[in-house]
Amino acid sequence: DMTYAIGEGEFINGDVITQDSVYVTDISNVNAGSYTASIVLQGSIDEKYFISNGSAFNYTIAPLPVNTEWEVEEHIYYGSAYVPQASAVGLDGYNLPIYMSSAEINAGTYTARAYLSDSNYVLIDDTIEYEIKQKSVSVLWGISQLVFNVIAQCPLVSSVNGLVGSDNINSQFIYGGYSSNINVGEGYKATVSLPSTSNYKFDTE
Repeated sequence: DMTYAIGEGEFINGDVITQDSVYVTDISNVNAGSYTASIVLQGSIDEKYFISNGSAFNYTIAPLPVNTEWEVEEHIYYGSAYVPQASAVGLDGYNLPIYMSSAEINAGTYTARAYLSDSNYVLIDDTIEYEIKQKSVSVLWGISQLVFNVIAQCPLVSSVNGLVGSDNINSQFIYGGYSSNINVGEGYKATVSLPSTSNYKFDTE
């Protein structure tokens, strides 16, 4: 609660301002926020005097800072949404509801944010970075006996093991290492890779 004091003024005829002579508003707030307390005279004193200074006072009740405890799991892409979870600690058993930012599905690095609906509290360390890791897959190569056709060529991947659900990454394949594989010969090599933004990575390329 706010408190106030009645200061000395220029009183005459033995007049005295007592607690009964004033009316005070907005001094019993408990929630965080900005307020204006005011004091007015009442009764017979109000007919004789006025408050020349200090009749209103602006004040703020700040939110209580609380620590955030994060639970971050190692998460590999599996086609399901994931976001770390947070809880408020140090509130002597009070369960402060926390709401999380949207969960993510694809592999990548993200920032999770915790939110409060109770404006009387503010979270310390309300964000954390986390990662959804790429899932490892393996490939099987297709036909390796190619026929000379004047241009560089290499075998293509025929299948991928370890994909989630109906995922298909054929359009993401990046073939390399075969630009000089033109003439008839043996022992040629080729590689296949995936972009860094893919949800998958190869065990071996």
